[in-house]
Amino acid sequence: MKKIAKELITLDSRDQKILAELFRDGRAHYSTIAKNTHISKDVVSYRVNKLIEIGGMTNISTIIDIARLGWSSSLVLLKLRNLDKTKLKQFIEYAVESPFVVEILELAGAWDYTIRFYYKDSAHLNQLIGGLETEFAELVDYYSIFYISENILLPYNALFEKYAVTVPPHKPSNQKIDELDLRILSAMSTDGRKSLAHLQVELKENRMTIYNRIKNMRKANIIQGFRPNLFTEKLGFHWYVIGLKLQGRSEAKIKTIVTRLKDILPVHFIMTGFGSEDIVFYMQVRAVQELQKVMY
Repeated sequence: MKKIAKELITLDSRDQKILAELFRDGRAHYSTIAKNTHISKDVVSYRVNKLIEIGGMTNISTIIDIARLGWSSSLVLLKLRNLDKTKLKQFIEYAVESPFVVEILELAGAWDYTIRFYYKDSAHLNQLIGGLETEFAELVDYYSIFYISENILLPYNALFEKYAVTVPPHKPSNQKIDELDLRILSAMSTDGRKSLAHLQVELKENRMTIYNRIKNMRKANIIQGFRPNLFTEKLGFHWYVIGLKLQGRSEAKIKTIVTRLKDILPVHFIMTGFGSEDIVFYMQVRAVQELQKVMY
């Protein structure tokens, strides 16, 4: 049985260096990480496995630009009522089990939960929300929708400030994908570090073909990267979801704010769009004073 640490996990300089390298490229070989960090390959492997074992990290996610696959995403912000524990558990299980839900967050503040949906078109989104309303009519008080236009992923640099990762701008190429590309994306969706040998057996395709397909999808920015899934609350960080509704909304104003947000160390995810908000961003800080400083 996995032993999950109850106390906070402390990252020393070696852990921070390794995590920074994983945020640069979650599929990097441990030998490459060892070379870049001047830490032995065995120690790199041990440190990563130990972090997983004690519950600080789960796996490496494959980040896919779903817009290139013809899909869209939206945040649905929910205010609940009649918070019966049994019904609330069913609500969470319903969202977790949906193939169209990519994220569900419990909040404290103006909203109780936010759910991020993937969907094909507006009719599909309405169907998904309608299903939620019907199933939990006595639980859902009201909701608001933030239609996401752009997702901007940033490294968790607040975790390894001394080894902060810079994400270079990337101009994607125009590349169409076929059935094999989709099969590869599906196979890697829950584990971005699946080896080529594993993928070859699972997909029954030539190893070099798979390698070249992954390489081409990364070049086209269909695969935006591979990054660790971390339980940062176990590392002493608090997670905040902040929505901004602008007065006199304009693309220039949004661009200016996004540029500023990219330079703020604790910010690790920015979404722009329209609807209930114009910008939503996620940030992780150790103390509320850091949040106040950012917002000020």
